[in-house]
Amino acid sequence: MDAANLRLSGTEMSLVCDSGWILTKNGILKKVNALLASLQEPQELLVNQTQLPVSTSKISRGENYRGLPYLVLDYPRVFNQSDVCAIRTFFWWGHFFSTTLHLSGSYQRRFADSIANQYQQAIVNELWIGVGADPWQYHLERDNYVPVDGVTEEFFVKQVKEHMFLKLSAVTPLTAWENAPDKLLKDFSCLIGLME
Repeated sequence: MDAANLRLSGTEMSLVCDSGWILTKNGILKKVNALLASLQEPQELLVNQTQLPVSTSKISRGENYRGLPYLVLDYPRVFNQSDVCAIRTFFWWGHFFSTTLHLSGSYQRRFADSIANQYQQAIVNELWIGVGADPWQYHLERDNYVPVDGVTEEFFVKQVKEHMFLKLSAVTPLTAWENAPDKLLKDFSCLIGLME
């Protein structure tokens, strides 16, 4: 084994000897979990007034989305081989919160016409549209998402109706922490409204 690969830099040594930053990280993630949990009941009330499928909500946590911790709240959450109907509220450490409508299969076909007519509303709400090939990616690089205000209506409609899946996302910066619960619920409501 190459001993040089096992050496720690000065920064790494400082961090490995300091448990405080890990405890702080864990405390922050508990707060994120509580924030997401506080959204569950209001989201359920909104979904119960729609044609969306009723399901249970679920909060999941991971440590390695592109190397960083994340938490997600899925509601509704219908995931199977060919059909997906989900709204995912996503926290990604160091990056952002996002609220993403994810449709494929029969759900995409069912709601595509309604959503395709919401181009201007998508611009007003500063939504991003998924253009990537992997439906499980949430980063905002140009190969995965583009802002709706940066594409034509024709492109928007084609993505909504013809892409192998539909993803529309609203993004909230982490610096907006104090207003995040209200903003995330507003974004959730906006995405539901696109399907009416």
